[in-house]
Amino acid sequence: MALLDWKIEGLNLAHIFAEYVLWLMVTFLTHVWELNYKTAAAAINIFWGLVGMLPLLVQYIIDSYVGNYRMALLSTFMYTTGLGFLSISAIGICENTKTCHVKKRYKFSLLLAIPQLLVGLSYQRSDSINQLIAATKELGDNNKLRPPKWERFLRIVALIVVHLVGTFILPNINKWAFRFGVPTLCMLAAIFIFWTGSNSYHKPKPSGSFLTTMLKVILAGLRPIKSNQLEYDNSGTHYGYRLRCLDKAIITGDEEQRDKVIEDVRKTKQAISRIPFFLAFFMLGIVSSIGDSYFIQQADYMNTMIRGYDVPIVVLQLWYELSKSLLKKIYLEIKDKLPKKSNNVVSSKCYGCVGITVSMIFAILCCFVAAAVDKMRCNKVNSANMFWLLPQFFFLGGFEGILEESIEMFFTNSHPLTSFDHTMRLVPKSIFGIGSICSVLLTFVVQKVSAWGDNTSWFVEDLNESRLDKYFFLLGGLSIANLVYYTFVYYFTSLRSEVKDSRSEVNESNT
Repeated sequence: MALLDWKIEGLNLAHIFAEYVLWLMVTFLTHVWELNYKTAAAAINIFWGLVGMLPLLVQYIIDSYVGNYRMALLSTFMYTTGLGFLSISAIGICENTKTCHVKKRYKFSLLLAIPQLLVGLSYQRSDSINQLIAATKELGDNNKLRPPKWERFLRIVALIVVHLVGTFILPNINKWAFRFGVPTLCMLAAIFIFWTGSNSYHKPKPSGSFLTTMLKVILAGLRPIKSNQLEYDNSGTHYGYRLRCLDKAIITGDEEQRDKVIEDVRKTKQAISRIPFFLAFFMLGIVSSIGDSYFIQQADYMNTMIRGYDVPIVVLQLWYELSKSLLKKIYLEIKDKLPKKSNNVVSSKCYGCVGITVSMIFAILCCFVAAAVDKMRCNKVNSANMFWLLPQFFFLGGFEGILEESIEMFFTNSHPLTSFDHTMRLVPKSIFGIGSICSVLLTFVVQKVSAWGDNTSWFVEDLNESRLDKYFFLLGGLSIANLVYYTFVYYFTSLRSEVKDSRSEVNESNT
């Protein structure tokens, strides 16, 4: 691996290390700030939901204004500053919070940390840092060179060390100020190393965002114009005569730009026609939100002792990451072997659709397994062991890992990637984030509805007396309905024909 790659890799490793302490934020809010588990879960789901939504805005700023390199420096600096303010907010915390008064300035530091963490995490989730290194490699014409085995081995060792330190050493730091402070120093060192390679990175000027192009096409489609003036016939595509009003954007006197405008209109129609497909990710975001909140709170209420050793609950995060990586690689291995058994090459869009279906099945299994485990946990509160949660974290990791890879396969179909590709692959992730935020509204509705009459609400003040198992069963049922909806969308909208067209293009290019 080249030195430039290691500068990027150092930044990624620092991000991974920092996320181990951020994974414990829900326990930080309950233990230190003394929020009840419902309020803490709502705050965490809103936070991670915004992290899922903002990458689309970050990508728009990159494409339209500042460029990838400047955004990398800005977002990483804000991430570091956010971790620093988070560490400062914990300085005023006593170990015994019942007798400790938290000063307002420390609370203000926590509020300052949140928006900066959102920007830093959003840039990381947008995968723009990998786009930066890919563009730099292409500029140097060494994108086909594979790093030697010893460098790949060294990277694996570095990853293992970071995960192990984040799992077993970081949680054992008693003071939260130091627990947040160590990742802050690591991130500060990583950003300095990244900055030292500033002269080597590819820094093209922003070429414009597809969101701007899409807005122009839509506004042009709203102009009053006679129907007989439409000169562009789109009936030959799988969009038919739908969205024909957008063809108004093609009426221009500049013949040199006509082909470009026609392509912009086609892509805009394609993006709008995918809206029913995007809505399937809403329910997936709701399911994912329980992993960031209620799953962790379950572990916090369970026995963590094994043969006299107090196992940190962050072990579940490590297990989740392993499951996510393993099942994603297994799916990719299966994908690579399947085309060899057929005369026709299957397009990446087809594999993406299949992968999304598989991830939905994993989400359903995750909900039902979590419901069964929580029911056992409530029946055996004193003897319930944290490792009972391993199956549900396994399915959660598989669900998110396969979904993440499937989105990339479906929306990444050109090289080099265009602004259209970058934007479209972030739209389902944004819907995913909206689902996470709306999970707060869903739990509120469930809490009120379940308490109708003389019934006890599923969400009471004590987690051990709540009925999370019923809530998880509800999510499992809604996930099944979401799978049925996704199947309907595939067979009765333009999605299926779009996948078929992409498959035909692949077969024609190979012949």
